[in-house]
Amino acid sequence: MPKYQGEFDGLCGMYAIVNAIEECGEICTEDTFKLTCKALGKQRWPKVMWEGISFKDMQIMIRSCLKKHHTLKVNYPFMRNTPSSNNKYWERFDSIFENDNAKCAILGLTKPSAHWIVASKEGGRILFSDSTAGKPYERKNRVSLHAGIRRKKSVQWLVDRKKRTNCFLKHRWLTHPSTGQSKSYAFRLPVTSYLGCEQKE
Repeated sequence: MPKYQGEFDGLCGMYAIVNAIEECGEICTEDTFKLTCKALGKQRWPKVMWEGISFKDMQIMIRSCLKKHHTLKVNYPFMRNTPSSNNKYWERFDSIFENDNAKCAILGLTKPSAHWIVASKEGGRILFSDSTAGKPYERKNRVSLHAGIRRKKSVQWLVDRKKRTNCFLKHRWLTHPSTGQSKSYAFRLPVTSYLGCEQKE
């Protein structure tokens, strides 16, 4: 059987970042993928190939990509305020996507395997963009996902809400009503779980 990305390597984090940027309407080329790889220090190579991408690695790579894709803004809404339960997790997930400027999220899965994957909301379902060969898109009902330490059913995908914090990408360009000039505005998620607006300098 042919082998595919992810069977032997742990580079799903790089692909997830590229897919998330494209989900936000940006055009990604091989250069964007190279940016993610070059962002990691020499001490991470080649072990990262089989150890996989940590959350810290994701932050470093995303920060590097934002220098090229500067109209995007990334938030880490669960990093310091982790949802206490599966229900709370999805309540906050839904509240973020109530704003049209929240385009997608990168979720960290622990089961069926450790994996970074892009998620966006499509009605009551979650649409995943994946780097696994042959499965670029997959729709999941909410009950087939569980955010926690242990999954209730063996067929569920397990999202670790504590260790593999999620990062949300969004962008918006607004035109000032008096000057007609366009400026980039970024949305942050405060710990109180409502969306505010902050101008991006």
